Amino acid sequence: MKKIICLMLALLCLACFVSCGEDEPKDENYIDLTSMSATMIQTQLSNMSAFPDLFADKTVKMQGFVAMSEDGADIYCVYNDATACCTRLMVLEWPEGQEMPNADVTMTVEGKYDGSYTGVVQDYICGRLTDITVSW
Repeated sequence: MKKIICLMLALLCLACFVSCGEDEPKDENYIDLTSMSATMIQTQLSNMSAFPDLFADKTVKMQGFVAMSEDGADIYCVYNDATACCTRLMVLEWPEGQEMPNADVTMTVEGKYDGSYTGVVQDYICGRLTDITVSW
């Protein structure tokens, strides 16, 4: 009887170790903001503004609404947190021939983060995405 109990405990312990496999490796060059909580999105966007060189040439996917500069020269993806107190802008290098959504439309955009771009738009520090794909 003791042998059976010891064998069952050993199998139970072994089963615990077998189920502890590694997660799939994460792509260090891909930042999917759409899968993060609001707090994590704000933190990530703040880090991208503060340390742009660390994020240069990484692919970023984010959701926000479309906005344009007053002169129409720049297009932005605007992210607001739940309280709309901490707005973040991402300048989009819009591809030629790509249809333009109306302002205030929610979109998902994916592109390369340009770590060399540092801009301020209406007191908001922003980054820029190049080589973008957009859906709305």
